[in-house]
Formats: sequence, C-alpha cells, structure tokens
Amino acid sequence: MKISDFAAIGFLVLYACAVFFFPLNVSADGHFVMGSLSDGFSNFGRVTAAHPYLMGFFKVGLLATFGEMLKVRRRTGSWKVPRLFARFVVWGITGVVFSYVFAMFAAGVGALMGSPVWPVGSVDRSTWSATLIFAISTSFWQNMIFAYPMMLGHEWCNDVINKKRFCRRRGVSRIG
Repeated sequence: MKISDFAAIGFLVLYACAVFFFPLNVSADGHFVMGSLSDGFSNFGRVTAAHPYLMGFFKVGLLATFGEMLKVRRRTGSWKVPRLFARFVVWGITGVVFSYVFAMFAAGVGALMGSPVWPVGSVDRSTWSATLIFAISTSFWQNMIFAYPMMLGHEWCNDVINKKRFCRRRGVSRIG
C-alpha cells in the first residue's frame, strides 16, 4: 500500500463521519442551521429531504468521483485522474437527475401497486413484504428504463472531457 492509499481510506472514513455526525440541520423555513452532532444521521436525512438536488449533487459527485479515482488507481497504480473537477461536475449533475428519477419511479411504482394494473392485483403497502416488493420493483423498473440512457449520457460526457470537444471535427474520421 502506498501513502496515497491511506489518504483514500481517510476520505472514506471522513465521508462516513460526515454522514453519521452531520453538523447541519434545516430550520422550518428551509434554511441551514447548526444541529446536534449526536443527531447527525437524522440531520443528514432532514437536509437531504429539504434540499434533495443540492445533496444529490454532492453525494453522487463525491462518491462517484472517488469511484473514478479508484478505477484509475486499479488500472494505473496512481490516484491522479485527468480533469477531475469536470468529472465531479458531471457526476454531480447526474446526482441531481437521480433525485428526480428516484422520486418519479417511486411514485410510479407506488401508483401501480395500488391499482388493478399491478400483476398480482392491488397491494397493501403497509406490510414489510410489500415494502420489499416496492423497493425491488422500483429498482428494477428504474434500471430497465433509466440506467441505459444515463450511462450513455455519462460515457458521452467522459468522451467530451477526455477529447476536450463536444463532437468530432469535420473531415476527421477515426478508425479503431
């Protein structure tokens, strides 16, 4: 292990501590206020509920960018990722989109489960088994419908970042 690997482990520990001992809370009018560290995980949930897009940006931006760094570390032995800030912004925007998509699919699957259209008829969501079916169904439909376009869009953004241009130059074609 290199010293930089210990820094990466430190980042993960710091991130976990930031979630479990989250110092911010939200007031009744939605503004940030200092909260109790002992209620950190609850604070994190309340701030996420009050500001889902901002938190989605930072949660996905930080963790997915760390994933990019880990991927490069495994491939090259170095933690250095070219144009890291641009990748963070792309992942952050993806996190904002996730905030919309998670809510949309949860509402859609919930509506289907309460209707006769659901394959097994209407389901009472108050039981733990129905909650489990709801979670699995939401994940399934989200991955079937949303994951492929999201990954195509993300790979296109990676291509733009790597080549530093939005599209191929006229008259230039690359083979292989």
